[in-house]
Formats: sequence, C-alpha cells, structure tokens
Amino acid sequence: MRMVLQRKPRRRQQPRATNLIVAALAAVAGITIPAPAQEISSAPLVGGSKTGIYQSFLPRAGNRIFIEPLVGKDADIDNQVNFVPYYQWVGKGRDEAVPLSIEKRITSRFSVEAATQLDGPPAESAGAWTDTGWGLQGKYLFGLSAKREIMASAIVKGDAPAGPPLSSQNPWALNEYLVFNKGFGDLPQEWLRPLALQSDIGTESPFADAPDGRFLRTDLVLEYSLAYLNDIVGAPVPPEWRQMTPAVEWRNRDDWAQEGDGGFLSWELNWQAKTWQLSLAYQNPYGAAVSGFAGTQVQLYLTLYYDNLLQKLGFNPTPY
Repeated sequence: MRMVLQRKPRRRQQPRATNLIVAALAAVAGITIPAPAQEISSAPLVGGSKTGIYQSFLPRAGNRIFIEPLVGKDADIDNQVNFVPYYQWVGKGRDEAVPLSIEKRITSRFSVEAATQLDGPPAESAGAWTDTGWGLQGKYLFGLSAKREIMASAIVKGDAPAGPPLSSQNPWALNEYLVFNKGFGDLPQEWLRPLALQSDIGTESPFADAPDGRFLRTDLVLEYSLAYLNDIVGAPVPPEWRQMTPAVEWRNRDDWAQEGDGGFLSWELNWQAKTWQLSLAYQNPYGAAVSGFAGTQVQLYLTLYYDNLLQKLGFNPTPY
C-alpha cells in the first residue's frame, strides 16, 4: 500500500493593526516599507560614476545621495564622524565651539549616535575649553522609495549636561523627530532633477528643572547636487565643480511657554566625496532669544565616512 504524506497547511498569521496602519500611510506617500529580512543595500551602483560617490558605501534612495545637513537631521543610516567647529560673533565679542559626533550603522535600518560639544573660553579670556554635555540618539529608517527618491526616519535623542544642570545651554532633555527626505529626480525638467529637500519636525523637551520651556523645532534643507546633474542627468559639469552641492537651510524653534519663535538661515557650500564631506556655512539669526545663539555665525563642517576610509586603506569592511 502506498502511503501519501500530506503536509498540514500552515495557519496564516494575521497582521497586526499597527503594521496595517503604517503600511497604509506608506502607501499614500508612495514609500516602500522593507520587510524584516530585507536589507536596504548601500552597495555601489553598477556602471561607474564620474565623481566616484556612487562607487561607495554611502546610503541612497535610488540615484539620490543626500548631503549631510548642518542644521537639519539626516534620514539616512550611515557610518560617519562629524566635526563642526564654528565661530560666532556677538557684538564686538565672539564665541567658539566644536561639536563632535559619531554615528554607527547597526543594521541597514537602524543606527546609534553619540555626540558632545566643547565650548571655548569667553571672548578675550584665557580660560580653558569645557565640555557642555552629551547626547545619545537612535535612528530608525522606516520608509524608502528608490523610484521617488524618498527616505523617512524616526529619531529619539537624549541629552545630558556635563556642567550645571540648570544651564540654559545644556539641560537634561528628551527630543523626538520625524525626518523626511525627497529627491526630485522624477521631475520632467532635467535641470530641476538635481534638487532635493530634507526636512524634520520634532519636540525638544527639557526636564522640569531646566529654565527654558518646551520647543517645537522645524528644519528645511533645499539642495542642488552638481554630482547628480553630471552623473545621473548627464549634463556636462566642469570637473572642479562636480562634487559641489549648494544648499540653504532654515531652522525655526517655537517656544510653547513664551509664545515666541526664532531661528536662522544657513547659506552653504558643500563638497562631497566617497570618504568625506566638507561644508562651509554663513548663518543669519532672527528672534535671537530662542534661536540658540545671538549673533551671526560661520561654521566649518567636516564629515568622515569611516567605512569608505577603511576600504581606501586596504581593509574590506561590510556595510555595517
């Protein structure tokens, strides 16, 4: 007698309500939610690149590689070190500071970042540099559309003071942000395709013993990539300009307690390569009481992509 073994049909797992809600929102926005086992590849594109940035571990949405913004939050998941010395003029005086941060990609969709800031002595003073605080953040990339050049992430960041907790510059705080990036490579006009927009909105919530109130923070970045214009659109750009991305950034902070707002505009030139990004910015404040600084500011911003640096030194790192 021949026996036929029949496989018992597996019971189909019902999707959770939260997964259905997220999937519905993503469908409206045209964003692809990666499955848990699916990794978002940051491997180089096939076919070469005239500037070289596409032959790297730099994350992207389709053909779009966004710059590392000076003001706003970035949505991508990366391995990088940020070094941001700046000089600020207040009347006839000046202030100096050096924020530092390092981001580590844990998976293709999640990274952690540690940050601190060193403040220089007051103007015309011989004092020492001081550490004003520490920050730790987690970032989760929940949406990616290669066709529409979209990235969307959620960020939670905690800040701890290194000095007196009552200092208005470095209170204990818990901050939450939603970040949305969109490249315009799907526009019919070729000369507009290098444009991209980065944005974030979030709350900055100092704990009860801080002198400042709760802030609603909004950032916008408008950028124009000459590398995209040369490599993807195919318009010839002189070699000395191909790595440049002009950008303008805007930040606004609304103090819910004092019913006031303030912020600044940041005018920038960015140079982006496989292993680094160098940015120079001139920033003009408004509503200085809550903008975070009281004077015109010049920033020099250096980002190092250390997985690409390791590869250039002869190592063979993985994207993580």
